[in-house]
Amino acid sequence: MELKIWTKTFFSVYRILNKLASSIDKFVEIKAYSSFYTSIANLPANNMMKVSEDLTCLINKKITLINIKLLTEKILANIGEEYARFIILRYIENKKFCEISEALHISIRTALRWNNSSLESSAKTLRENGFNVDKIKKLVNNEKWLFEVYEKLKVEAVQKHQSQTIYSSILKSATKEYRSFSC
Repeated sequence: MELKIWTKTFFSVYRILNKLASSIDKFVEIKAYSSFYTSIANLPANNMMKVSEDLTCLINKKITLINIKLLTEKILANIGEEYARFIILRYIENKKFCEISEALHISIRTALRWNNSSLESSAKTLRENGFNVDKIKKLVNNEKWLFEVYEKLKVEAVQKHQSQTIYSSILKSATKEYRSFSC
């Protein structure tokens, strides 16, 4: 379950990874240039050690983004063309199930099935490539925003499971009541 949520997390953030990497490049450039123009007022913020630590941290963040992008692309390459196209439409392009069913010429019910199957296949691909939850947490390298996305998707999955459980319980109760009903 957790690996499915991590794959969903990676797919959901994929479309912004390039923008984030470009932003990091700008921050590195600004930090590097500003370190040359040091005055007494900003000396503590621009000492050599602080600047090098900041630049190293930013570069490590960019490496993390690149690794997530490459892993996401590897997953998409290994789950099959139909599932990959579905994932791209659903999570990367943020399309609704009705739009996906129309684009892929499938029923909405099939699109719903493919949603679960593609995420299961993605999690399987992660496992086959030696990834577990601990390795993924190490990969995301304390990127707080990624953990926030993951937690949001986890809550949604739990709520969906709870609503399905409630629905199933109601259906069983109604079925039992109808069976005992006599005209």
